[in-house]
Amino acid sequence: MNDRVANGTKTECAALFTGVILAGGQGARMGGQDKGWVQFQGKPLIQHVLERLLPQTSTLLIVANRNLAQYQALATAQSRTAGGSVTAVATKIDVVSDQLTGFQGPLAGIQTALQRIDTPCALVVATDAPFVPRDLLTQLIGRSSLATSLHTQQLHHPVLVHDGEREQPLFGIYPANLGNPLTHYLLEGHRRLIQWCKDHDAEWVDFSDQRAAFTNFNRPEDLEHFTQEE
Repeated sequence: MNDRVANGTKTECAALFTGVILAGGQGARMGGQDKGWVQFQGKPLIQHVLERLLPQTSTLLIVANRNLAQYQALATAQSRTAGGSVTAVATKIDVVSDQLTGFQGPLAGIQTALQRIDTPCALVVATDAPFVPRDLLTQLIGRSSLATSLHTQQLHHPVLVHDGEREQPLFGIYPANLGNPLTHYLLEGHRRLIQWCKDHDAEWVDFSDQRAAFTNFNRPEDLEHFTQEE
């Protein structure tokens, strides 16, 4: 596995990861809107994220609890559009709902993803973060112990973003082998995402030089007042 990560092409590295977009939130602070479809700079938030994530992994999973057919259609269209202009682009795209019903929070979305993916790891991002780095996967590998862990096939901890001010557990890499422990945690009634990550020895990777890239939009006023130069 290490040869593919350390010495392989970008496409071969991407094959080890499924890109996961968490789009299943209730959007309470957005008036109950499905945040993936909230418009920003002329297109829905989910489209911004798709454009940035599709080139990074060979497969893509969107976890949503509403508008599943619309998510599937947009993701498929974006993949076809991007396919001719990028080195690697997701060729397998699925959209699923949380296994636990009733908007159980981001941990439920991550749990669903880890139980569904066929790759060793998931590269997770939030649907309301339109500036997520286009090379997030490459940076996470380069800035962490990830390559060594994949080499020994002993990746048992999340590798996640720290923006210099706080942990950002909705951006990072989760190994698929944490799917069962996370399922048990949720079934016991727990929902504390950061605590669960710490309990599983999460590695927090310094992205303080790119803090704005992990800005997410929770309220309408965030959209109205935020400006960003790429």
